[in-house]
Amino acid sequence: MRGEKKIQFLVDEPEISGFTRSDDKRVYNLSKALNIFFARQTSGILKTQDISIAIWKDKYYYMFDARPRTRDLFCSSSGAAIMANFYDVASLVTVLLERSNFLNWSFVIYNLKAFKILKKDDPEIDSTADLDIRSNYNILNENKAVVMASFDLADKCFDFTRNKQALAMATVCLVSKNVAV
Repeated sequence: MRGEKKIQFLVDEPEISGFTRSDDKRVYNLSKALNIFFARQTSGILKTQDISIAIWKDKYYYMFDARPRTRDLFCSSSGAAIMANFYDVASLVTVLLERSNFLNWSFVIYNLKAFKILKKDDPEIDSTADLDIRSNYNILNENKAVVMASFDLADKCFDFTRNKQALAMATVCLVSKNVAV
């Protein structure tokens, strides 16, 4: 019965971002981010500048890394791709931080959803045809539109403005209101 199905996945927008070894209370470190992520979601992709790892929880926590690792989960060119299970988030974080050669890199965790489950012999169908079309703006009328956007406060370029965006956002709202009138 193994290998009888194929699954199409949908990778959502970034759920959580931060720095792997952050000491700053305002920026998520890997441990805090994974705890928050697994409180909200069940599966995702952890992406840093060097790796992309699939992570999920069921009864336990799981990790799939396509990069070669040894049996004791250290990165090694003579190893193989590995799937490992962990009893808690702390042990998963320990392996990622101590055995994966992470520096203080920025990371992003994407939510991962099973989009469609097919039989092995079913033809491939364009997965984008069934997806909800989401634009990056809402059209109010022929002269007005609202842009939907976000920015990553963990990015170093926003460090000088962290926790100081309220005035700028209020000003933009007032200007937008006056332009729209």
